[in-house]
Amino acid sequence: MKYCFIFVIEKIEETNNEIDHLLKKTKENIVKYIKMQFHEDISNFIRTLSKQQILDIQDCLFDYTSIEELKNSVKKTSITKY
Repeated sequence: MKYCFIFVIEKIEETNNEIDHLLKKTKENIVKYIKMQFHEDISNFIRTLSKQQILDIQDCLFDYTSIEELKNSVKKTSITKY
C-alpha cells in the first residue's frame, strides 16, 4: 500500500512537470507569435509611408509604445502638413 502511494505521488509530480513544461513552451510560442506579428505589422505600415514621412518620424521612433500610436501620429502629421 505504501509503495502504491509513493508511486501515485511520483506520477503526479511527473505529470505536474510535464504540464509546467507545456505551459512554458506555450508561453514562448505566444511571445514569438506576438513579436512576429508586430514586425509584420510595422513592416507593412512602413511600406505605405513616403520617404518624407519616414524622415519625419525617424528621430522619435523609439518614443512610440505601439504600432497604433505610431500610425496615429503619422496620420496626424499627414493631415496637418497637407
